[in-house]
Amino acid sequence: MSGARPRPGLLVLGLGSLGPLVLRKADRGLDGCRPLALLVGEAQPIVVLDKSPIRTFEDLKRTMREDPGRLRWAGRSAGGADHQLVLQAAIAMGADPTRVNYIAGDERTEASIKLMRGEADVATADLGDLSAQIRGGVVRPLAISSAQRAANFDIPTFHEQGVPLTFVNWRGVFARRRIEQAFFERFEEAMRTLSQLSGWRQLSAARNWLDIYAPEADFARLVAAERARLKALFETAQIG
Repeated sequence: MSGARPRPGLLVLGLGSLGPLVLRKADRGLDGCRPLALLVGEAQPIVVLDKSPIRTFEDLKRTMREDPGRLRWAGRSAGGADHQLVLQAAIAMGADPTRVNYIAGDERTEASIKLMRGEADVATADLGDLSAQIRGGVVRPLAISSAQRAANFDIPTFHEQGVPLTFVNWRGVFARRRIEQAFFERFEEAMRTLSQLSGWRQLSAARNWLDIYAPEADFARLVAAERARLKALFETAQIG
Protein backbone atom coordinates (compact mmCIF):
# COMPACT_ATOMS: atom_id res chain seq x y z
CA MET A 1 0.00 0.00 0.00
CA SER A 2 1.25 3.49 -0.86
CA GLY A 3 -0.45 5.18 2.07
CA ALA A 4 -2.09 7.68 -0.29
CA ARG A 5 -5.69 8.58 0.44
CA PRO A 6 -8.21 7.13 -2.00
CA ARG A 7 -9.93 9.75 -4.11
CA PRO A 8 -13.55 10.20 -3.03
CA GLY A 9 -16.03 8.84 -5.55
CA LEU A 10 -19.13 10.87 -4.68
CA LEU A 11 -19.95 14.38 -3.52
CA VAL A 12 -23.23 15.57 -2.02
CA LEU A 13 -23.91 19.19 -2.90
CA GLY A 14 -26.95 21.40 -2.46
CA LEU A 15 -28.22 24.75 -3.61
CA GLY A 16 -27.07 26.20 -0.29
CA SER A 17 -23.48 25.28 -1.15
CA LEU A 18 -23.68 26.15 -4.85
CA GLY A 19 -24.71 29.75 -4.14
CA PRO A 20 -21.59 30.73 -2.17
CA LEU A 21 -19.43 29.11 -4.85
CA VAL A 22 -21.09 31.24 -7.54
CA LEU A 23 -20.88 34.32 -5.33
CA ARG A 24 -17.12 33.82 -4.92
CA LYS A 25 -16.79 32.92 -8.63
CA ALA A 26 -15.44 29.54 -7.56
CA ASP A 27 -18.12 27.35 -9.14
CA ARG A 28 -15.88 26.38 -12.07
CA GLY A 29 -14.59 23.65 -9.77
CA LEU A 30 -17.86 21.85 -10.48
CA ASP A 31 -16.73 21.39 -14.06
CA GLY A 32 -14.59 18.56 -12.72
CA CYS A 33 -17.71 16.83 -11.38
CA ARG A 34 -20.41 14.87 -13.17
CA PRO A 35 -23.99 15.28 -11.91
CA LEU A 36 -25.27 11.86 -10.84
CA ALA A 37 -28.73 12.29 -9.35
CA LEU A 38 -30.95 14.93 -7.79
CA LEU A 39 -32.39 13.46 -4.60
CA VAL A 40 -34.36 15.72 -2.28
CA GLY A 41 -35.40 19.29 -1.68
CA GLU A 42 -36.65 21.38 1.21
CA ALA A 43 -39.17 24.16 1.29
CA GLN A 44 -38.38 27.26 3.31
CA PRO A 45 -40.80 29.21 5.47
CA ILE A 46 -40.52 32.92 6.19
CA VAL A 47 -41.02 33.44 9.93
CA VAL A 48 -41.25 36.19 12.51
CA LEU A 49 -41.53 36.07 16.30
CA ASP A 50 -45.06 35.45 17.50
CA LYS A 51 -45.11 38.92 19.13
CA SER A 52 -43.73 40.65 16.01
CA PRO A 53 -45.57 43.79 14.80
CA ILE A 54 -45.48 42.16 11.36
CA ARG A 55 -48.78 40.34 11.71
CA THR A 56 -49.42 39.23 8.15
CA PHE A 57 -47.67 38.56 4.88
CA GLU A 58 -49.31 41.73 3.56
CA ASP A 59 -47.53 43.68 6.30
CA LEU A 60 -44.25 42.15 5.17
CA LYS A 61 -44.86 42.98 1.50
CA ARG A 62 -45.83 46.55 2.28
CA THR A 63 -42.75 47.18 4.41
CA MET A 64 -40.46 45.61 1.82
CA ARG A 65 -41.87 47.78 -0.94
CA GLU A 66 -41.71 50.97 1.11
CA ASP A 67 -38.38 50.50 2.90
CA PRO A 68 -36.65 47.12 2.40
CA GLY A 69 -33.60 48.17 4.42
CA ARG A 70 -35.75 48.60 7.52
CA LEU A 71 -36.18 44.84 8.01
CA ARG A 72 -33.27 42.73 9.24
CA TRP A 73 -33.38 39.27 7.67
CA ALA A 74 -31.57 36.37 9.38
CA GLY A 75 -30.33 33.25 7.63
CA ARG A 76 -27.26 31.20 6.94
CA SER A 77 -24.22 32.01 4.78
CA ALA A 78 -24.05 34.83 2.26
CA GLY A 79 -25.10 33.48 -1.11
CA GLY A 80 -26.65 30.38 0.45
CA ALA A 81 -30.21 29.17 0.02
CA ASP A 82 -31.59 31.45 2.75
CA HIS A 83 -29.96 34.52 1.22
CA GLN A 84 -31.15 33.54 -2.26
CA LEU A 85 -34.73 33.19 -1.07
CA VAL A 86 -34.68 36.60 0.60
CA LEU A 87 -33.34 38.27 -2.54
CA GLN A 88 -35.81 36.48 -4.80
CA ALA A 89 -38.67 37.27 -2.45
CA ALA A 90 -37.71 40.95 -2.48
CA ILE A 91 -37.72 41.01 -6.28
CA ALA A 92 -41.01 39.10 -6.49
CA MET A 93 -42.60 41.52 -3.99
CA GLY A 94 -41.51 44.50 -6.07
CA ALA A 95 -38.82 45.62 -3.61
CA ASP A 96 -35.28 46.79 -4.35
CA PRO A 97 -32.95 43.78 -3.74
CA THR A 98 -29.90 46.04 -3.43
CA ARG A 99 -31.37 47.43 -0.22
CA VAL A 100 -32.06 44.07 1.46
CA ASN A 101 -30.60 43.98 4.97
CA TYR A 102 -29.39 40.39 5.29
CA ILE A 103 -27.56 39.08 8.37
CA ALA A 104 -25.61 35.92 7.55
CA GLY A 105 -24.92 33.24 10.15
CA ASP A 106 -23.15 29.89 10.25
CA GLU A 107 -25.41 27.56 12.21
CA ARG A 108 -28.72 25.97 11.19
CA THR A 109 -30.48 27.30 14.31
CA GLU A 110 -28.94 30.76 14.20
CA ALA A 111 -31.80 32.43 12.34
CA SER A 112 -34.41 31.72 15.01
CA ILE A 113 -31.93 32.59 17.78
CA LYS A 114 -31.33 36.00 16.19
CA LEU A 115 -35.11 36.56 16.14
CA MET A 116 -35.44 35.71 19.82
CA ARG A 117 -32.51 37.97 20.74
CA GLY A 118 -34.06 40.89 18.87
CA GLU A 119 -31.16 40.94 16.40
CA ALA A 120 -33.41 40.27 13.39
CA ASP A 121 -36.98 40.97 12.35
CA VAL A 122 -37.59 38.18 9.84
CA ALA A 123 -35.86 34.85 9.26
CA THR A 124 -35.83 31.88 6.94
CA ALA A 125 -34.32 28.40 7.03
CA ASP A 126 -35.27 24.91 5.90
CA LEU A 127 -38.65 23.78 7.19
CA GLY A 128 -37.00 20.97 9.14
CA ASP A 129 -34.83 23.46 11.02
CA LEU A 130 -37.79 25.62 12.01
CA SER A 131 -40.46 22.96 12.51
CA ALA A 132 -40.07 22.70 16.31
CA GLN A 133 -40.20 26.48 16.78
CA ILE A 134 -43.26 26.74 14.53
CA ARG A 135 -45.10 23.95 16.32
CA GLY A 136 -44.13 25.41 19.69
CA GLY A 137 -45.44 28.85 18.77
CA VAL A 138 -42.05 30.51 19.23
CA VAL A 139 -42.09 31.77 15.65
CA ARG A 140 -45.00 32.51 13.35
CA PRO A 141 -44.78 31.50 9.67
CA LEU A 142 -45.98 34.02 7.10
CA ALA A 143 -45.36 32.03 3.90
CA ILE A 144 -43.65 28.93 2.57
CA SER A 145 -41.62 28.72 -0.62
CA SER A 146 -42.95 25.42 -2.01
CA ALA A 147 -45.49 25.10 -4.81
CA GLN A 148 -48.03 23.53 -2.40
CA ARG A 149 -48.51 23.76 1.33
CA ALA A 150 -46.26 21.42 3.28
CA ALA A 151 -47.81 18.33 4.84
CA ASN A 152 -48.78 18.86 8.50
CA PHE A 153 -48.08 22.62 8.29
CA ASP A 154 -50.88 25.01 7.42
CA ILE A 155 -48.64 27.66 5.91
CA PRO A 156 -49.84 29.55 2.81
CA THR A 157 -47.49 29.57 -0.16
CA PHE A 158 -46.08 32.70 -1.76
CA HIS A 159 -48.27 32.10 -4.81
CA GLU A 160 -51.42 31.88 -2.68
CA GLN A 161 -50.61 35.35 -1.36
CA GLY A 162 -50.00 37.00 -4.70
CA VAL A 163 -46.20 36.65 -4.96
CA PRO A 164 -45.02 34.59 -7.98
CA LEU A 165 -42.23 32.68 -6.27
CA THR A 166 -41.44 29.00 -5.83
CA PHE A 167 -38.14 28.04 -4.26
CA VAL A 168 -36.76 24.64 -3.25
CA ASN A 169 -33.41 24.10 -1.56
CA TRP A 170 -32.32 20.98 -3.46
CA ARG A 171 -29.58 18.47 -2.77
CA GLY A 172 -27.98 16.03 -5.17
CA VAL A 173 -25.04 13.72 -5.72
CA PHE A 174 -22.08 14.26 -8.04
CA ALA A 175 -19.33 11.90 -9.19
CA ARG A 176 -15.83 12.68 -10.46
CA ARG A 177 -15.88 13.78 -14.09
CA ARG A 178 -13.40 11.04 -15.04
CA ILE A 179 -15.12 8.23 -13.16
CA GLU A 180 -15.29 4.95 -15.05
CA GLN A 181 -18.63 4.57 -16.80
CA ALA A 182 -19.28 1.18 -15.20
CA PHE A 183 -18.89 2.68 -11.72
CA PHE A 184 -21.03 5.66 -12.65
CA GLU A 185 -23.85 3.41 -13.81
CA ARG A 186 -23.67 1.37 -10.61
CA PHE A 187 -23.87 4.54 -8.52
CA GLU A 188 -26.71 5.82 -10.68
CA GLU A 189 -28.69 2.63 -10.17
CA ALA A 190 -28.02 2.80 -6.42
CA MET A 191 -29.41 6.35 -6.24
CA ARG A 192 -32.48 5.38 -8.24
CA THR A 193 -33.09 2.37 -6.00
CA LEU A 194 -32.58 4.47 -2.87
CA SER A 195 -35.17 7.01 -4.00
CA GLN A 196 -37.77 4.23 -4.27
CA LEU A 197 -37.16 2.52 -0.93
CA SER A 198 -40.02 2.80 1.56
CA GLY A 199 -37.55 3.45 4.38
CA TRP A 200 -36.02 6.36 2.45
CA ARG A 201 -39.45 7.82 1.79
CA GLN A 202 -40.38 7.49 5.45
CA LEU A 203 -37.17 9.24 6.45
CA SER A 204 -37.81 11.98 3.89
CA ALA A 205 -41.34 12.53 5.20
CA ALA A 206 -40.10 12.65 8.80
CA ARG A 207 -37.53 15.31 7.86
CA ASN A 208 -39.91 17.31 5.66
CA TRP A 209 -37.87 16.53 2.53
CA LEU A 210 -39.49 16.78 -0.89
CA ASP A 211 -39.03 13.85 -3.23
CA ILE A 212 -37.61 15.46 -6.37
CA TYR A 213 -35.45 12.61 -7.69
CA ALA A 214 -34.07 13.18 -11.19
CA PRO A 215 -31.40 11.25 -13.14
CA GLU A 216 -28.15 12.54 -14.60
CA ALA A 217 -29.40 14.42 -17.68
CA ASP A 218 -32.16 16.29 -15.86
CA PHE A 219 -29.93 17.06 -12.90
CA ALA A 220 -27.15 18.34 -15.17
CA ARG A 221 -29.60 20.74 -16.85
CA LEU A 222 -30.79 21.95 -13.44
CA VAL A 223 -27.24 22.63 -12.23
CA ALA A 224 -26.38 24.59 -15.40
CA ALA A 225 -29.57 26.63 -15.12
CA GLU A 226 -29.01 27.30 -11.41
CA ARG A 227 -25.47 28.54 -11.97
CA ALA A 228 -26.75 31.02 -14.58
CA ARG A 229 -29.69 32.05 -12.38
CA LEU A 230 -27.51 32.66 -9.35
CA LYS A 231 -25.01 34.73 -11.31
CA ALA A 232 -27.84 36.94 -12.59
CA LEU A 233 -29.45 37.16 -9.13
CA PHE A 234 -26.25 38.31 -7.42
CA GLU A 235 -25.55 40.82 -10.19
CA THR A 236 -29.08 42.24 -9.83
CA ALA A 237 -28.62 42.50 -6.05
CA GLN A 238 -25.16 44.02 -6.58
CA ILE A 239 -23.37 41.61 -4.26
CA GLY A 240 -20.20 39.65 -4.83
